[in-house]
Amino acid sequence: MKFEYLSVALITSLPAASSGQNVYAPNLRSANAKPERRLGRGDSEPKGNGPCDGLCNAYDKSGCRDSDPSKGCIRLEDALSDWECSCTFTTIITAAGNPSPIEGPTGFGTNTLCDPLLTSGDAEGWWDCLSSPEAGPVVVGNWWFNQDAANGAFVFEEGSVCGVIDGTELDSRTRFQLWEPKYKSMRLDKFTEFKVGYDVVSPSTSSNSNQGYLNIYMRTGETSTAYYDCRFDFLVPTDEDSGALLVDQDKQKGNSASHSSGDSNGCAESTTIKEYLAANSNAVLGVGNVEVYAFVLNTGSTNENNVDLKTCWSDITITTTDGGDETYVDIYEFTILPSGVFN
Repeated sequence: MKFEYLSVALITSLPAASSGQNVYAPNLRSANAKPERRLGRGDSEPKGNGPCDGLCNAYDKSGCRDSDPSKGCIRLEDALSDWECSCTFTTIITAAGNPSPIEGPTGFGTNTLCDPLLTSGDAEGWWDCLSSPEAGPVVVGNWWFNQDAANGAFVFEEGSVCGVIDGTELDSRTRFQLWEPKYKSMRLDKFTEFKVGYDVVSPSTSSNSNQGYLNIYMRTGETSTAYYDCRFDFLVPTDEDSGALLVDQDKQKGNSASHSSGDSNGCAESTTIKEYLAANSNAVLGVGNVEVYAFVLNTGSTNENNVDLKTCWSDITITTTDGGDETYVDIYEFTILPSGVFN
């Protein structure tokens, strides 16, 4: 059951990553449970240059880049030009989960504790319930674990979250989706890159198994109500046990699927996100139904026996822009819930 009548409530009620919600369960919020926001230009930001650090839009930083640090910064309203530096805004979200396995499916109609809240129309209460220790939690840092996947489990470890496949069933895999409202219907031309660390701790004994992959869901435009108009799959390399999967607009897809029954709107013909965007200038991220995700990470693969596979995921970074000079970086770090929460 998809609870279609609650689509507007879901999209408007789910907390954004930058809101401080659902980083730990609501009753565990503390100073270290909220996102850490950093303003500045990332690794390229000059250090020790006085009050203009992190205030790109308020100060002219040309003086700060001079070898003489005494020059300091010039307020824009006092400057002789409209010069303004580019800014990168970084948010680090620490997502802490239960070290006990999260088995699926955990989606609509499967959670006897939380589903009554959604049925009654309390979408925000339902989301908080899914994020609570009593419910698993199955939602951590707005990542929903095994929402629609069975025959596999997630285990949180220090610094990563791992998909583990024990059974030999076909379609034995794990999936976790980022239910982040700001990415639903975000213009595709604002997407810069998605980066995730992976570690194949134990490869599958099935020769046909994929070790893991990223789904990116897209639509031709904001008005498209299709589940998706195009989905690109980006595979973890089969010849590397660990590394980082980086997907930008020029990354070659591993596979794609078009939801359209007729014209693929350039999906089948495109090999990169940039090519799909060229065919659909108003393209947006995200699915077009009641659900609120654009990015999904998978351990294992569809319709295959993925037995004995264990792939751990870490340090997810999503980079977007405002279409101008500002860049936004969301970093998701995974850890284990504090000791005593479940004891």
